[in-house]
Amino acid sequence: MIDRELLKVPRGVVWTRRDVLKASLVLSGATLIPSCGFRRKLRVANWADLIAPDTVPRFAREFGCEVIYENYSSNEELAAKLRDPRHGYDVVFPSDYMVERLRKEGLLAKLSPEMLPNLRNLDETLLDKEYDPGNGFCVPYTYWGTGLAVNSARFPGDPSVGGSWVDLERPEANGRITLLDEMRYTLGLGLIMNGYSVNSRSRAEIDSAAAAIISLKPRLMAFVTDVIDLLVAGDPALSYAYSGDVFQAASANPEVRFEVPEGGGIVGIDNACITRASGERELAHLFLNYLMRSEVAAAFTKHTFYATPNRAAKEEGLIPSELLHDPAIFLPLDGDLNVLRDLGDANDMYASAWERVKAA
Repeated sequence: MIDRELLKVPRGVVWTRRDVLKASLVLSGATLIPSCGFRRKLRVANWADLIAPDTVPRFAREFGCEVIYENYSSNEELAAKLRDPRHGYDVVFPSDYMVERLRKEGLLAKLSPEMLPNLRNLDETLLDKEYDPGNGFCVPYTYWGTGLAVNSARFPGDPSVGGSWVDLERPEANGRITLLDEMRYTLGLGLIMNGYSVNSRSRAEIDSAAAAIISLKPRLMAFVTDVIDLLVAGDPALSYAYSGDVFQAASANPEVRFEVPEGGGIVGIDNACITRASGERELAHLFLNYLMRSEVAAAFTKHTFYATPNRAAKEEGLIPSELLHDPAIFLPLDGDLNVLRDLGDANDMYASAWERVKAA
């Protein structure tokens, strides 16, 4: 159980996407964060639940700039926005496989390592990945895994629930299951359930994954991108979800726990990147370097329950031990992991299969 005093989270409070934004921004579409001077503007697009409340306002004050902060709900939505010049973002936070795709499309800017001295703070295990060799275009921001959020109140006396993906077929969960409204992650679940690679390029295997998800649809409450409020309310029995979201919900509802079933979930790495279209590359580098400060990284983990790749934050004792030593938050990164890759032409097969899933 997480010690709320240790984490300085008031009892009864959970950092949902909306709460985080309200604490740090005043929402009105694209949100402007005032700061000293308004000399420069930095346009940032991020996942809504992946920021501590004071991170952006402090940056704006320290560097005398204005930050325009927006959110997106999927990697595919982000990619579509980056292909549209009207958005003009400077800094974005795509996941691993999407970094690879955006890099190949020429939508990301080459980083200047001399402007990022805080790179030395990061864990080398999460650097130089295949999707971005040498971290030429991005730096890791957080890592996490998918698994099952189990509402123990709906399975009294049965601690084994969550140990297998077959638990999605339990009669007690009928009508009370949510799946992620994310193409690659949910089709990836279908591939894992059928014993295939999450990066399969086989049409037959992708079709079988779609069929597995379609077979679950009569048992679903919904496909969702934000399950936190539902878990806090205790509505779902089982949710296929991101680890950090589950821990945010569990801080307010102790009946909720996170499990990684046999066969594993998908391990994801979200990255901070500068766009090719950025007109404020110097300021964007300052923002990336700021995010890699040990105290900023520690605040991120304490508020979001997502792991930080910042080794210095761990070594300096800035992260509560209850989080740091929880293997469901700071996932072990050795062994054979289910990490998504960009699949080139095979992406079309996934898109077609996902359309069939949603239409069924």
